[in-house]
Amino acid sequence: MKPIIAIVLLLGSTLCAAADRVMVMPARQPYYSEDGNASYQRLMREILRRSGDRISIDYYPPARSIQIFDQKMNACSPAARKLAAGFLGYDVVDAGVAINEFRIVIATLKSQPPMSSVESLNNRSIATILGQALGVYGIPISKMTIHYVADIDQAVRLLEKGRVHAIVESAVNLLPYRNQLNFDVDRPVFSIPQSIICHPGPESRAFLKRVGAAIESMHKDGSLKSLLGDYYLLD
Repeated sequence: MKPIIAIVLLLGSTLCAAADRVMVMPARQPYYSEDGNASYQRLMREILRRSGDRISIDYYPPARSIQIFDQKMNACSPAARKLAAGFLGYDVVDAGVAINEFRIVIATLKSQPPMSSVESLNNRSIATILGQALGVYGIPISKMTIHYVADIDQAVRLLEKGRVHAIVESAVNLLPYRNQLNFDVDRPVFSIPQSIICHPGPESRAFLKRVGAAIESMHKDGSLKSLLGDYYLLD
């Protein structure tokens, strides 16, 4: 994977007020694939087609995508609003309607017994990309040893080597590893709607109003669930 990948979507013939807006997304499945067919790539194309917006979508490594969102006041990103407010430190973000659900789950290797409670993590070592965000979700990080990792592959390697007891992550991030790991998507330790978030302002509100109408239409006709497939967790 190239360290920085930028893809510009030219959708619709009308240049909207959000033409200079940038959507920032992590360069990993299900948000990105080189063939442009990752679940969220297809989802965002359809949302923007229906909203009539023509914007850039930039793909970066996860940590870098957060930095870019922070630096560009016209940037937006799919995220949980609580994550933006609690972990990233924004007092205010403008948020759209839900596109999915952000579920935190505990994963172990298939050869190990599953873990389904926060209490089971006490005095254990865990691997996670989320870092201090776990505290926002009420997970007592002071009672465990945390190994911060850059991606799920690294977390799985730590688990296989016995250096951690479990991985604590978003279910969406873990779904590609469901053949290797034990976790229950239907029993998350924390759950919150995922939406499109933007820096506050009138242009963001107007953009999210258009996008929200598009997403609502996709809820109604079933295309939101169809496009996200196994990654759809709202129901």
